[in-house]
Amino acid sequence: MTAAARKKPLDQEGSDQLRAMGAAIRDTRRGRLSLEELAARAGISAGQLSHIENGTGNPSVEMLIRIMSVLNLSVNDLFEPSPATSTYVIRAGQRRRYRPLDSTHDVELLTPGIRFQMSGSAVVLPPGQTQVSGVFNGASLFFVLSGCLEIRQGDETFRLGPRDSITLSFPESIAAVGDTPAEYIAVFAPSEG
Repeated sequence: MTAAARKKPLDQEGSDQLRAMGAAIRDTRRGRLSLEELAARAGISAGQLSHIENGTGNPSVEMLIRIMSVLNLSVNDLFEPSPATSTYVIRAGQRRRYRPLDSTHDVELLTPGIRFQMSGSAVVLPPGQTQVSGVFNGASLFFVLSGCLEIRQGDETFRLGPRDSITLSFPESIAAVGDTPAEYIAVFAPSEG
């Protein structure tokens, strides 16, 4: 008997978990990377990734680790249940830390996880530090709590002070200007695709 002939199909609960894991990967990827870009960065084929995201693939642990590494996910992120309600209270001391793609520092999530129609983070950027944006497709809102923030998008530069806000598609860079840290809230809503 061959290994393929001995393979037992997943029960309903296992199939549901596989689909939920694929949805977590897809939801995290959307608005940040195309399917092809994630596949290339993870060193797998776009077809394999498509099957994983649709819950019909059988990813190896190594594939999952590569995908999680590119998306900066933890194992908990893959098995985080879909939001059961739209109402959540996140206490200040219970915020989860997360490092966005291509970022050099962590942010505090204002949502329970990263798999929401929008996600928010509280960020403190040290004086003089610039954060270069990773790939993100969607809308964003920045609200400055303290300090001075300079946001660059294309040929335009926007300087924001305390209580200033801006909505735009994701900027190319964000910098804390002046002698004090820039503390701000960032809210992101990825586009579909």
